[in-house]
Amino acid sequence: MNAERASDRRAEVVRWATCFAAVAAAHGFGALALLNNSSEASDFGIDVPVVMLDLPESLVTSIAPASELPPGPMEDQDNRPDAATKGRDQAT
Repeated sequence: MNAERASDRRAEVVRWATCFAAVAAAHGFGALALLNNSSEASDFGIDVPVVMLDLPESLVTSIAPASELPPGPMEDQDNRPDAATKGRDQAT
């Protein structure tokens, strides 16, 4: 039973190592292909005219309309709900 587990484990390690090697080789070939074509890509764009656009700072002037209502009355500390519960908690 122990030898069977070891052979299964060895087969799994070989499978993962093969997959890793295949993926690493594919990445290597891809990088090599990109490096070989880089000389052609570096010549592109030297004599191309540049287009510059002046954009406004913000296209949206205001999301919420301005409120024309006067400010409400100031709230007293004694009228707040948490102040009322603090007074009860301190009394006990």
